[in-house]
Amino acid sequence: MWLHSESCPDNMGPMETRRLQAFIKIVDLGSLTRAAEFLCIAQPALSQQVVSLEHEFGVPLLERSRSGVTPTAAGRALYRHSQVILKQLAQAKSEVNHVSSEITGAVSMGMPLSSAVMIVGPLLEALRNAYPGIHLHLSDGLTGASLRELTITGQLDIALLPGTRPIRGMGLQPLFAEQLVFIASDEAAKRLPAGPVDISLLNDMPLFLPRHNTHLRELIEDAFAAHNCKPKVIAEMDTAYSLCNAIKRNLGSTILPSASARHAAGQLGLKIKPLAAPGIERWMSVATFDATPLSAPAAAVYTLLLEVVNKLIVSGAWEGARLQPHAAAA
Repeated sequence: MWLHSESCPDNMGPMETRRLQAFIKIVDLGSLTRAAEFLCIAQPALSQQVVSLEHEFGVPLLERSRSGVTPTAAGRALYRHSQVILKQLAQAKSEVNHVSSEITGAVSMGMPLSSAVMIVGPLLEALRNAYPGIHLHLSDGLTGASLRELTITGQLDIALLPGTRPIRGMGLQPLFAEQLVFIASDEAAKRLPAGPVDISLLNDMPLFLPRHNTHLRELIEDAFAAHNCKPKVIAEMDTAYSLCNAIKRNLGSTILPSASARHAAGQLGLKIKPLAAPGIERWMSVATFDATPLSAPAAAVYTLLLEVVNKLIVSGAWEGARLQPHAAAA
């Protein structure tokens, strides 16, 4: 969120917000020249603002080269904190200027597409009915790593992240677990017995899986290792739709979370089979940035998210998912 410098008085303290705004733009563009053009100020004046910041902190903030500028370690820290400071100021201004019984404002949220297929529709409907003045910006196709980065830098108010491991600087509330299922090609389905699929039977089957270094891939590989086998990966893809389209051509099979599997594979008429006990579960948690208290609109969306997920799972609409015990009792 960008605060124009004219909206902030010049006497806000030893470090004016306009210098923080300018520093963010320099880092984003990687160039003092381009940043000066964007901000419509002379480059010498912009350079002087950087010098003032470096004098204020007593450390270099930018490394200069012929190709442009990059932040030092100290510069990266200032970049993160500047985003948080400016966001808090924007939230304060919005709430002060819109004090009323109606909650209004902008909220940024992110979640994997595999969860979004179940959550987004009911959440938007609940938001329209309860808080029509809230504008939701949703990022629904990001990896867990991208969601964590955007949340920890304050660019997302709320994120739905895979896993339950605590993350420094981030508040994390485990919310639900979802079973993974096997999506079989026609050829694979003929080789498997009826009923749930034992992972040991998939040892030599060609598989399409999510890419390495993702939480979902780690869960699958750990489950195979527990059965003393290893998945035979013939290709890596990021989306359920790409995976299922490859399976439709009888090129291999895959393992996916239940909701995205039923949404993508169901449209293509593919066979979905549960995994034999204990199966594979993926936990999802709601994350917020500790350094920034939730604004009133963000807190309202956070509560609605919990309510929507609770209702979907308790009603049975979200097949293969179960709530964290304290979330079910809420």
